Amino acid sequence: NQSMSALARGVGPAFAGLLYEDISASAPFFFSAAILGAGFILALLAVRRWSSQMQHRAVALPAK
Repeated sequence: NQSMSALARGVGPAFAGLLYEDISASAPFFFSAAILGAGFILALLAVRRWSSQMQHRAVALPAK
């Protein structure tokens, strides 16, 4: 986890600088928004999958 964080801190600003220089001043923000959107969609899919697995595993409790 710390390795990925360190990598992001090193590569992220350099990549954002390239986007800023080569495309436009707003390009790093749009690229970041696209990455966050993809992460959000993946998280939703993971929650749906987990939820459906939990429903299949649900066992009825015995009646008292």
